[in-house]
Amino acid sequence: MKRRSFLTNAAKTMLALASPAPAMVGDSCITTAKIDCCSLANNHILDWSEGGLIETLETLERVEVKAVGAGRDLDEASAPGILEIGRNGRVIVFAFGSATSGIPHDWAASGNRPGVNFLEDLSDSAIQRIRLQVRAVKRPGDVVIASVHWGSNWGYHIPAAQKSFAHKLLDDAGIDIVHGHSSHHPKGDEIEVLN
Repeated sequence: MKRRSFLTNAAKTMLALASPAPAMVGDSCITTAKIDCCSLANNHILDWSEGGLIETLETLERVEVKAVGAGRDLDEASAPGILEIGRNGRVIVFAFGSATSGIPHDWAASGNRPGVNFLEDLSDSAIQRIRLQVRAVKRPGDVVIASVHWGSNWGYHIPAAQKSFAHKLLDDAGIDIVHGHSSHHPKGDEIEVLN
């Protein structure tokens, strides 16, 4: 049985012109929100496989949003987002994902595989690696943020190892702000204001 279209060619053309492409709709949502940087280090970034990650990266590039914490390879996944804030400095964002939030180890980016900037552990050697990354880019006047996707989704307890690692990021690695996330609700523990 042959299918029949009930729309004339003129009507089809008008419909196509009136309906923005899905990518354009998504782009306008992102640009309207005025997002400057997006952390992709999380336990859902590869839900739609590597193709979904690449599409996300391409969308963010198209709308000029810095993507951090995941990439086409380890170099891109571990690269910071650098946001100029005038003559007085920059905001630099590093993003990491931990297995404690449900990110599988095999989602870690490698030299030739897309994935997450995976935080293997909360060790002193991890602090030293991050310190070297920060030192390579931080200048006077810069504010450096570590965005870490870690911990359970529910409950209010923050493990001592995460608190200790956060303090070491601040005290030893040159990080100015630690933004921990994964929980499906606010779970604050400390706010330290330095003048």
